[in-house]
Amino acid sequence: MKCGLLPISQLSHVALSGGVSYHDYEGLAVSVDEKPRLKADLGPDNKVYILRNHGLLTGGRTIAEAFFFMYYTVSACKIQIAALSAGIDNVSYASDEVARNFKIGLAPFIKAGVGTEMFEALKRGLAPEFAT
Repeated sequence: MKCGLLPISQLSHVALSGGVSYHDYEGLAVSVDEKPRLKADLGPDNKVYILRNHGLLTGGRTIAEAFFFMYYTVSACKIQIAALSAGIDNVSYASDEVARNFKIGLAPFIKAGVGTEMFEALKRGLAPEFAT
């Protein structure tokens, strides 16, 4: 979407709190020339990377943290698609102050290592041969 990920749900605020970068579609990603642009667009600190026309990438200090941001970003995208079916003019946005306070409130949890408990719980639901 041209509008990017919008601050329209609590889940989008979780995703946005990790920092979101965008990379415009350049065709099939096989050219070495695209690497510097991919790196520059990601930036040094963002956890969520939206590759327009490709999909999502997430990162983190751990696999669990990367999974945490992927889970919440995918969920936020689903909510956004549903909300925008009513038309973008009918969608409510959180104020900049609410977004800022949400990010500040979530920061200690991110610093402490988000996603570990969620990821471990999901792994327990896997067949033993896949739970490594």
